[in-house]
Amino acid sequence: MTTAMTDPLYQKELLRLAAASGLRGRLVCQCAHGRAANPLCGDELTFDLVRDASGRAARLGFECHACILVQASAELLAREGEGHTRDEIAAMKDDVAQMLLGNPPDGTGAKPFAVFSGVVEHRNRHHCVLLPFDALLTAFDSA
Repeated sequence: MTTAMTDPLYQKELLRLAAASGLRGRLVCQCAHGRAANPLCGDELTFDLVRDASGRAARLGFECHACILVQASAELLAREGEGHTRDEIAAMKDDVAQMLLGNPPDGTGAKPFAVFSGVVEHRNRHHCVLLPFDALLTAFDSA
């Protein structure tokens, strides 16, 4: 067996999410954009956002050139983020950050991100999981 298949950092569901992320792509429309990058490892991500009249995320797209963890987190955030406000996305990020630290999150926003439980022991990879939130929050701020 390879390390990637036995390491809890790379669970099958993470690999499936990362594979699906390549199918999403950028939005072709008049929309807000947010970019985030990790210069230490070269991860780059751009989120596209279309908001509805109430300010909620109506459509999300993204493109990333990044590790499996960023790809998987971006795909999951694109799925979970639609229908939410900026404040709700920020609260979801806080919940995920708490989960990654091994603490119980305040809300339920981290529940779908439980697939990243193998990252808890790899503090240097927490930023990978949170990077898509940074890009999406930047898109909200630029809208």
